[in-house]
Amino acid sequence: PLSADGTVAPILRGVDLDFDTRAVALKPGKGGKDAMRLVEVYHDNNPEFSSDTRVWECGIVLARCLDPAPTTSGSLVRRDLLEGGTDADEAPRGEAPGAAVLDLGSGTGVVGLAAAWLGAASLVFLTEMERVVPLLEFNARLNADGRFNVVGHSGDSPPTELDSAEHRNLPAVHAHPLDWR
Repeated sequence: PLSADGTVAPILRGVDLDFDTRAVALKPGKGGKDAMRLVEVYHDNNPEFSSDTRVWECGIVLARCLDPAPTTSGSLVRRDLLEGGTDADEAPRGEAPGAAVLDLGSGTGVVGLAAAWLGAASLVFLTEMERVVPLLEFNARLNADGRFNVVGHSGDSPPTELDSAEHRNLPAVHAHPLDWR
């Protein structure tokens, strides 16, 4: 995994895509095309990083709640309760077209990337401490695959191919450093 200048970002040194990649099924019980792949950086192979580089179970649960499709009877999460409703029939379904998501403390990006991956938002900002941003960008590129576009955090403009019709209607994902301390 190389950065734009051709070097390996410190957070990605020693990452083994076979060993350090976790499949996250966004639809319970399904895998394959219904699963994102996220790289986790474990404390033992990169001691300067810890909790902000794991895929947390609570993030997976929240990511599954972002699915704009109605929940199935087998779902562990009732979206209507998360939206403040009391009756599933009256709860709004999905996000409004053009919705934006600001994911503060994105970690591996599971929640923000799920919003783009599932089509629940057209604009997603992933934010994390500066040293973790290369991991966010890497995970975004790993999952984009025609589902969303990835725009770098360095202020660079989107590549010209994003102007084509096939890319124009895809969600855009931006990864930015943000120190909220």
